[in-house]
Amino acid sequence: MASSKHYAAKMDREDWVRTFTCSWSTDGRLNIKGFREETPLCLRLYLRSIRPDDWDLALQLIAKKEGHSFADGIGITFPQEYEYSSSEEEDDNPKGPIPDDKVEFFAGRLPKCRLTEADFLDAVSYCLSERRKLPFLNPLNGEGNFMKYISHAEEWGSTGTDFELGPSQLTEAEIRRTISLDSLTALLASPKQSNISPLLTSLDLATNIANEDFGFTDWATDPNTKQLALNMKKMALSLTGLEAKHEIAQRQVQLQEGMVSSLHREITRLTQEQETTQKILLDKGKEIEDLTGANKGMKDTIDELLAEKTKLTNKLVMMEKRPPKRARPGAGEAMSASEPTEPIGSTLKRSSDLEGAAGSSKRMKDSVETIEDLIRNNYTFLRKELQVEKLIPHFIERGLLDVLEDRQVVMSKITSPGKAEALLELLTQKGTCTPEEFVEILKNGDHEYVAVELERMTTRNENAGPQVFICHAGPDKARFVRPLVQQLQEEGLPEDKILDEIRLSPADDFAAEIRATLSSSSSLKLVVFVISHHVLNDRHWPKLELELTLQTNKKIFPIWLDQNDDGFTAFGSKLRKYSPALKGIVGRKVLVHDAKREMASIAEEIVRKLATA
Repeated sequence: MASSKHYAAKMDREDWVRTFTCSWSTDGRLNIKGFREETPLCLRLYLRSIRPDDWDLALQLIAKKEGHSFADGIGITFPQEYEYSSSEEEDDNPKGPIPDDKVEFFAGRLPKCRLTEADFLDAVSYCLSERRKLPFLNPLNGEGNFMKYISHAEEWGSTGTDFELGPSQLTEAEIRRTISLDSLTALLASPKQSNISPLLTSLDLATNIANEDFGFTDWATDPNTKQLALNMKKMALSLTGLEAKHEIAQRQVQLQEGMVSSLHREITRLTQEQETTQKILLDKGKEIEDLTGANKGMKDTIDELLAEKTKLTNKLVMMEKRPPKRARPGAGEAMSASEPTEPIGSTLKRSSDLEGAAGSSKRMKDSVETIEDLIRNNYTFLRKELQVEKLIPHFIERGLLDVLEDRQVVMSKITSPGKAEALLELLTQKGTCTPEEFVEILKNGDHEYVAVELERMTTRNENAGPQVFICHAGPDKARFVRPLVQQLQEEGLPEDKILDEIRLSPADDFAAEIRATLSSSSSLKLVVFVISHHVLNDRHWPKLELELTLQTNKKIFPIWLDQNDDGFTAFGSKLRKYSPALKGIVGRKVLVHDAKREMASIAEEIVRKLATA
């Protein structure tokens, strides 16, 4: 009869049981993705929560129908436990007592789920059969006894029949006959020192024995004894729940301790890295300080050497220009009659030289109107040759510079060229010093060579020097500038009237040299600015040359050099961002592939603009 009930139960099972599948990972746990979606979620979570080392214990507890949990908030409850350990007042989703043929799963805040015990055992049995197929997983020790339990349940048709795992299986009648008064009394006397499972088994027998069983002792049928056993069973079940909660709490504490230890190790590692980084930064800071000090020392040494070089150069020039001294006769000596006298023509020539020297100031006055013109036309030469320390007292003595403020501005500069630049800028701003006074101060301040050279440079023909300066980017020299220079020469413009490059050494001040070239040459009349994408992408030297050209008010002839098919629209927009002033100057637009054909026309236009400059 029991077998027919069990067969009927199998026929009425849910669809998910017939299609149930699972898969095992190499570490001995069931994969959560290995179950089908129709498999109840509570069952999937429960099977996944069993760790590899807990499977033997899980099989034993299932066979003994003891509720258990291997993960926080995930577990299973059997009918006899629900009757005493669960109450509908504490349950968020009460369903009443669990029927004898079902089990209940719980998983955190998810609703509790109930399945028939037969379906649950079939699912566990299928998982074990799949595990046995995997060669990399070791057999479970309790699997044999569990399969005996499964066979026993199928034979009796209900899992409500007691079954004890072990080397031998006893019937319920045999178990009742083996219980004696002494063994049950010992279980009731010290429940905390005994195994909970045997205690529950004994208490079940004591509370379920029929009154008609006269083969058992009379005390077992006494109402007080049954009530005592029932109370003891409740206490044992409560103790089982407390042990499970205690185990969960211990595992949570271990997990938190592990997290704290991991955080402590991470903090230690980060602290060590921070200390190492700070040490490296300190070392680098010391290296930078040492390099800065060494650089300052080298700069001071270079300034001293440059100043010494200027002194030696001035002395050498003066020695070359100074005539040899002739020995004068003694006071009592008469000039020998045979000694040749100086020719009259020589005397006249010397007189004319003196007149020329006296008239040099007049010629300078005629050639240079203001000190600003003098300084602008000879800026590079003055910047290199002036020794400001020797000249400052003379300017102060004449009242051309302030003894405190102006002197502080000039002497605050470190290098000799820097001091010269500051002095020349002050003289230009004040405008009180005339060119004649400037030359006279140079002569009185041990700068006679500079004065002579300045007079020579000032009085020479103002047309000497380049008249056209072609400003361009380096990549455009070979493809456009050199052919343009050659065409200008064919148009009759001499080579020395065309300047297409400024030669600089690494020690030169690039900005100062470019400024001097554009401002000091009085012969320079036209600046041809070749604008290509190389110029627009270089925002340093071409940009500096353009700004200095605009400052010196030189006439500019821009040439747009590009390869495009939009009529220079995009190129013009980019040029407007680069320099609005240059965009507004009318120029010549040349396509790269037409440059060779238009070169003669471009040169003719430059010559025409030079004639009207």
